[in-house]
Amino acid sequence: MNFRKRDLLISLSTAIVAALLLRASPVRAQVQNLCLQEIDGVVSPDSYGDVSTEEACNLDQTSSGITAKNNSWGDLISAGPPSVPNPKSGTGTGGTFSGILQSVPDQMTVGTKVTFPINGTTNKWIYKVAAGGPSKSDLQQGATGTYIYTAASLSSGPAMSDEILYYLVTRATNNGSELQGAWFFLGPVSLTDPSCTSKCTFTGHHTNGDLFFLSAFTQGGGQVGIQAYQWQCTGTGTACDDSGALINVANGACSGSGSGTSSNFLCGEVNDHLITVPSALPNPSTGTSLDTGLFYNGGVDVTHLFSGQTPCFSSVLFESISSPSCSTVPCSSIGNADAKFFIFGTANTCSINASKTCGQGIFNATQTGATYPVAGLVSNGDGGTLTLSSITDSPSFDTGSLGCFSSAKSFNGTSCTASKDACLACETAVLAGASGAPSPDLNCSSASLTATGTAGNAVCYGAAITEPTSTCSGASCTDTVTATATGPSGSIIAPKMATANNCTIPSLAAGLNVTKNCQAGLVSTGSALEVQVNTGYLVCNEQAALLSNVTLTDNEVSSANITSVSGGGTTCPSGATGLCLAPEGKTGDCATFTGFYIPTLLSQISGIGTVPACTTGSLTNGTQDFLADTATATGQCKSSVCAVSSGCTVSSSGTVTCSATGGASCPLCPLQTLPASGSPPSSENPD
Repeated sequence: MNFRKRDLLISLSTAIVAALLLRASPVRAQVQNLCLQEIDGVVSPDSYGDVSTEEACNLDQTSSGITAKNNSWGDLISAGPPSVPNPKSGTGTGGTFSGILQSVPDQMTVGTKVTFPINGTTNKWIYKVAAGGPSKSDLQQGATGTYIYTAASLSSGPAMSDEILYYLVTRATNNGSELQGAWFFLGPVSLTDPSCTSKCTFTGHHTNGDLFFLSAFTQGGGQVGIQAYQWQCTGTGTACDDSGALINVANGACSGSGSGTSSNFLCGEVNDHLITVPSALPNPSTGTSLDTGLFYNGGVDVTHLFSGQTPCFSSVLFESISSPSCSTVPCSSIGNADAKFFIFGTANTCSINASKTCGQGIFNATQTGATYPVAGLVSNGDGGTLTLSSITDSPSFDTGSLGCFSSAKSFNGTSCTASKDACLACETAVLAGASGAPSPDLNCSSASLTATGTAGNAVCYGAAITEPTSTCSGASCTDTVTATATGPSGSIIAPKMATANNCTIPSLAAGLNVTKNCQAGLVSTGSALEVQVNTGYLVCNEQAALLSNVTLTDNEVSSANITSVSGGGTTCPSGATGLCLAPEGKTGDCATFTGFYIPTLLSQISGIGTVPACTTGSLTNGTQDFLADTATATGQCKSSVCAVSSGCTVSSSGTVTCSATGGASCPLCPLQTLPASGSPPSSENPD
């Protein structure tokens, strides 16, 4: 992820910052006292010299009774983006972390005002890549982190489920005070060409509700105020840029001397003593030791600013600002303020979670492919209400198979959204047509996802994918779902992907059965009488795997004298040849054949030498002469479908060949006249 820092050109006097230093009361602003994120800056009552040091909550809020600790900025940096770790205090859940957005030598072109539209008809933001400019304005790093406050609502302060946004920004030197601001964009905003060096522009426009926080770096550090502004406009795109204006919506400070209750929702501090920072926040001159006035961090209850609705920001721009006069609250000259150095980067403050699981596949009729139930949960990872935009899969869902279930839907007494396994059970029941299977009740492209911890936080999605068995063999088949959602006012949220690599199909048993009969008798050749044996065969599939290339041979009958009579006929898999037999119990699982042969050797007659006499069908010696032969049937299937069981072998190419034999003996006596052909058995031999 590349993050761009921009400087903004113009100087600023120390007096301009005075209106932002709201310090009189000893009462601390409540966003500082939620036991979520430590806002570092002033020595008292903080006890730290390192912003990675976690502090006990009761240092700031002595009456809270909470001895657990806030998160420090070091905790967020160590955990890394995109998530904020949950604070040890238990008063909230971690949201999203932007990571450290680093500076580059870019700065806004002289004359680019803070209040300019991003891409208006008349004015727009323009920047260049250039070194130089006042070092006190040279921003170095920026970062954002969010939390959902889960403790009890506070009187005249943040409410349960409010999202609290914390941010930090650093600068190069403290040789003077400097205004600084932070833009939080709801819609898509980006650099048009990251490689541009002159007369560079941004892509995108303001969205109604974009936030701008105005604060300051003070030379001596301490508690500073925050002025909160919203871009308010009509229309979208260029229309919003052209019609919009920055409107002040709240003001406050950590010291609590802001107007009304607004100071309970905004707090900012600049370090008033030497501090140590993580290596991710180095100063170009002093490394990880930052002198007074170089480190700013603040916190804002953004849910409160949006009248109880939590917004979703997509990117952030930190900027240093020059203004001829800003001694009032709100700043009376904000319209004349020039943007200077800046840092730009992605800062998605809302997120979604996606899970995925894949059930056992069901073969198609030819066992060349299988249909798999796939299911999972898409949930809101933060506060506010999000709108599900799409759920797609690679490979694609079967057409018309995608459905979404709310927490109100269940199967066997368990809500479909209780877990991804419960969701899969709901979807499997739907595909199987099981009794009591739930019906989808949500639109997968517009369902709402409410805040973490609420009943509507998650949606269960279920669908089917059909893939060739050559693609999904055993447990090697994977598929990946991608879920997208938008925040309030269509704000951008990063898509979330989830992969399931446990799509499986059962390994089917394979096997054959051969049943044979025979009849010996006399036939006329026209010039003589001779003995002939007529044979009949019943070849059946004995297992669940479909068999192809089924063949029959006989140790006494030439292949030219074996004739297929009936049966088989099931659709063969693509690429298979010959006769195919359906799985056992299915239509087409058996085939019949007939054959004949003429014995030519005395050795073909068993019992020869006892010289029995054929006398009216009875045996004079108590023995009988028999003519016997043995048939062998073979069939094939792919190892991706069938198991190598008894009577089967597998080739290096993955072809499983199964064989079975069946024999019969027919008495030579009494001699009889044979029909034109044999009659196959009507039933199988027992297994």
